[in-house]
Amino acid sequence: MQNLPAEHDDPHVVPQDGGLDLTAAQQRLGNDDELLREMARIVVQDTPGLLEQVASGLNATDVEPACRAAHSLKGLTSNFSESAAAAALAVEQALHSGDADRIQKSVAVLAGWVERLNSELQRTVLQ
Repeated sequence: MQNLPAEHDDPHVVPQDGGLDLTAAQQRLGNDDELLREMARIVVQDTPGLLEQVASGLNATDVEPACRAAHSLKGLTSNFSESAAAAALAVEQALHSGDADRIQKSVAVLAGWVERLNSELQRTVLQ
């Protein structure tokens, strides 16, 4: 997988924090704590459904809805974790490739990143 930060060279090894970078997130959001909490709520609320849409693309003949969902996941997670966003991009690229094995593996990796990121957001930002 490409575009993962150096500390996460193996995309299959998802750190407990899901790659959460609160300092960068706060800076991106203008150091607005309320906006940070609202964005974290949106991520935690919306990513499970988007992951379901992505997973539906595993066996679909029309992968565009799954690609759009992966793209949305990339945008949502990019505020908090470059690694999770890179995993979403990898899914998007895999879906376009049509390689079923690559798609399945990249979706599994993305699910791990999103699950860990959401847990960490709930523990740190939404506690």
